[in-house]
Amino acid sequence: MPEKMDMSEMFKNVEVIKVEETSISSEKETKESHWLRLDNAATIYPAAKNRVWDASFRVGVVLKEEVDGELLQKAMDDIFNKIPNYKVQLRMGLFWYYFERMQRTDVVEEEHYYPCSKFDVIHSDKPPIRVVYYKRRIAIEVFHSVADGGSVNEVLKMLVSRYLQLKGYDIKKSELVVDYEIPPTESEQQDAFQKYYKKMKGLSRAETNAYQYRPKGVKKNYAKVIHAIMPVEDVKRLAKEKGVTITEYLATVYLYATYINIDKPINKHIKISIPMNLRPRLNEDTLRNFSLYTNIGFNPKKRMSMTFDEVLDEVKGQLKEGLSEENIYKMISSNVGDSKNPVLKYMPMVVKFLALKVAYRVFGQYKFTSTLTNLGVAKWPEDIMEHIDRLELVLGGSPTTRMNLASVSDGEYINLSSLGYTNERVIEKNMFRFLAEQGVRVRIESSIDDCESEVAENEM
Repeated sequence: MPEKMDMSEMFKNVEVIKVEETSISSEKETKESHWLRLDNAATIYPAAKNRVWDASFRVGVVLKEEVDGELLQKAMDDIFNKIPNYKVQLRMGLFWYYFERMQRTDVVEEEHYYPCSKFDVIHSDKPPIRVVYYKRRIAIEVFHSVADGGSVNEVLKMLVSRYLQLKGYDIKKSELVVDYEIPPTESEQQDAFQKYYKKMKGLSRAETNAYQYRPKGVKKNYAKVIHAIMPVEDVKRLAKEKGVTITEYLATVYLYATYINIDKPINKHIKISIPMNLRPRLNEDTLRNFSLYTNIGFNPKKRMSMTFDEVLDEVKGQLKEGLSEENIYKMISSNVGDSKNPVLKYMPMVVKFLALKVAYRVFGQYKFTSTLTNLGVAKWPEDIMEHIDRLELVLGGSPTTRMNLASVSDGEYINLSSLGYTNERVIEKNMFRFLAEQGVRVRIESSIDDCESEVAENEM
């Protein structure tokens, strides 16, 4: 296999791989049960979706050779027994949504539609997971009720590892990849939120509403993705100079890029919602949802011209505080406590659906402007990374967030993606220009020619 490009070669030889565009259950559930309860984080997403959008996302890799679709399906067949919580379909009961287990595994298809397109999560006879491939790309897309990015990343490692084995490569077992041949454990299938639930009193969801970004020309059944690929060392240097983490730095750049795009004056908070994978924090290995969100941001208070450093001063420390151990347990207590509320628990599903939909807007999406999810450094075995050109993460939108960012790193490069439902990409341009002006070498891959030309002068 060819060696991985060095930095200078990477930024000289750009290959745009693809234009990503086209227009209940019992309380005593057992492993053998035909039904599966939704985990605590999963319950809100069925109500949050609408006819056009749902809560879906993608985790993927770009290999160094073309993908064999038939072998990819064989690899998926092999690993599916390890992830029974993925082999389900959403159903509506009298009081709650629930998952019905199914045996279909034919979820592999050549990519032909836009990224993170809507799943038919109620009426389909296939699981709400798709494995798409195109040229050298392999990606898993999932409806968020099934799992979160931390879980899907582990499934992707299993899939790619098994696929390369079937291709004939010598891929050894590794502690970094879940062994698909070992039957699923109880901890891998558990709703870990229930394990850490502690009843607390006096908890409040009170939070100020945030500015809502409303770009022009939003289209249905349509999405475009921009990938900005940057050396980790460039971004890490800037974050270190400012005394923040890479996630905090990128979130502040996003907030600042949004602020300079808004008509002034404005006296409304601009906030970014940032999820955190709880598995490493609490030493858990569940392959279901186990992440929480915290919102960070600032109020311009009608200031006409704030600098990046002024925004950073207001944001610094918010992420650490929001994801402190104390706040983690408070959020778990609040979320799990709601599901145990007897009024909500036994409310008919028809009424509960409307209540959850309103709650998602009022206590959820109206509280932040957009989302930035960062998987951080995704650790893969070296014998697999030899076959991978880059990692990818794409976060789908929602009825109120028309643009979201997602970031993942292989330790050498950061791949920051933006998915939007319109050609208006001013905020992304603001971000990439700012990063380039600070000395970050930014390579853009996108179907949007005007965006590429705007940042071309700053590329290496």
